Amino acid sequence: MKLSSDIFAAITESVTIVGQDQPMPADRRAPRVKLSSHLFAFKWSDPAQPMGIRVRDISEGGVGIFHHHRFALDEKLVIRFPLKNDQNLLVLGSVIYWEPLAEDLCAIGVQFERVIDQTELDARATQTSRERAGEVGVLARLSLAMARSWAVAS
Repeated sequence: MKLSSDIFAAITESVTIVGQDQPMPADRRAPRVKLSSHLFAFKWSDPAQPMGIRVRDISEGGVGIFHHHRFALDEKLVIRFPLKNDQNLLVLGSVIYWEPLAEDLCAIGVQFERVIDQTELDARATQTSRERAGEVGVLARLSLAMARSWAVAS
């Protein structure tokens, strides 16, 4: 998915631009704008836990970020872009690239999939917390059953 030119312009108007790639390399699908912005992202698998990321560049099709650890290829991330008027834009994307740069620093490429709204992110966070609570419940019941069988055996 490519961001519309209006959405792309709204994002680039609200972040710190430090330059543009020129000329565009042959392996790029769209020109990139170099940024120096710290934003928040959320793993789609755990959207209740925001994490800080540093954005290095953005294009209509994706974003390059720096983070202290790598993400699995195809892992879904939601990136929160600030817009003017205290608005935010949430974009869901997939990790398509990562490269270790140092012991605690990776360059990560995220390809945009779709724009989502806060309601969808909140619903996903609720769903994952319920799933985790169910997993904890199962583990607790298994632990209790094992403790009971251990007590009977001894």
